[in-house]
Amino acid sequence: MEDSRNRTFCFHERDFKAGKSFSDNIVDLVEQSSRVITIISRNYSKSSWCQYEVQIALTDMHEKRKKKFLIPILLQDVTKDEEVKGSLKTILSVITALSVPSSNLHTSDEWRDFWDKLDSVLP
Repeated sequence: MEDSRNRTFCFHERDFKAGKSFSDNIVDLVEQSSRVITIISRNYSKSSWCQYEVQIALTDMHEKRKKKFLIPILLQDVTKDEEVKGSLKTILSVITALSVPSSNLHTSDEWRDFWDKLDSVLP
């Protein structure tokens, strides 16, 4: 999407600053972002670092008063999983998440619709 739709994203492998703590990188990059896209899977919902990232994003969203600041994307439907709790459960109850299409063909109409929906909520 960075190339095909002229968007810029933050990836921890590329954009985290070496020598800076993981938590400081998360805070700094969330504060600099116009939107935070959270890719949610069952493994994500169990990760303490991912929960921390969600909490920072929620705090920043509240401070900026932007309802569309946080964009959750579901890799799997975890909305009814018992492991999903805390901030993540709150997010999924108040923000409509985008769901990744089930089709593995990235050229399908489902995928084009998904990318168009994501593009529409980005500045």
